[in-house]
Amino acid sequence: MSVTFPPNELRDALNRDPEFRLAARYWNGALEFHIGEQRCVVNLTEGEVTEVGDSVIGTASPVVISAPEEDWAKLLELAPRPFYQDFHAASAHHGFRLGGDVETLWAYYAAVRRSADILRLVAVVDREQG
Repeated sequence: MSVTFPPNELRDALNRDPEFRLAARYWNGALEFHIGEQRCVVNLTEGEVTEVGDSVIGTASPVVISAPEEDWAKLLELAPRPFYQDFHAASAHHGFRLGGDVETLWAYYAAVRRSADILRLVAVVDREQG
């Protein structure tokens, strides 16, 4: 199983999405996804995604969302099964963990939540791999 988020595609999709941009406005920091052992960091300035890579730019503590690849694959299905539709529900009922800067997580949860919808559109999920 392999789950990846193409960096440029993810950056462009988040920046083009009016719902994400509205919910993320004023956010200066990072949203860090841990997919098994992989790391994907979305860096934001005033709600605009400036870079997607593997490290946090700046000194702000990131919001961290982590899960095993198998759980990510289920969350990323276009029609996810119950409690995989949202990060909070997936953390309560499945293997997702929400952490990092929790004050920022909840202040910008609408943007975090919307990012799941965007991730579903751009993620590359290879279910055939090891």
